Amino acid sequence: MNTSPIIFHLTTFEQIPKDDWNALFLESRTVNLFYHQAFIQALKTAWPEKQPDGIIAGYRDDRLVLIQPYKVINTIVGRVVEILRMPTADCIEPVVAENDRREILQAFFKFLQETLRPDMLLAHSLTRPFHSMLNEYFSGLDVRQGE
Repeated sequence: MNTSPIIFHLTTFEQIPKDDWNALFLESRTVNLFYHQAFIQALKTAWPEKQPDGIIAGYRDDRLVLIQPYKVINTIVGRVVEILRMPTADCIEPVVAENDRREILQAFFKFLQETLRPDMLLAHSLTRPFHSMLNEYFSGLDVRQGE
């Protein structure tokens, strides 16, 4: 377990170096192939209305340890933050460094709650482990489960 803090930034797709993104993607061993850098680039062309508002990037000691595209929608029910699911995508989870995965995700959930301050958090087609951790962290809130 690393004791260095994890620092999160709201950034854009273009501001994350491609080599850092690809290295983290390979290290993560994620089943979420839809967050590969090339797929996000293709999304911008194929579905411009579905592209992320930004990327949440987590860094530890200047090393990229988390990538999560997000979308924010202000509605009559409040601020809705979506953990972005692109069209046709499934097995959604952030791209996270394999070492200290749980700690990184806990810090990510805290960042979501304290910085983006959602009134509603949308997350579709999640992997089981990510779904479980998300429900565990936000256990004190109402959770509406879909299919």
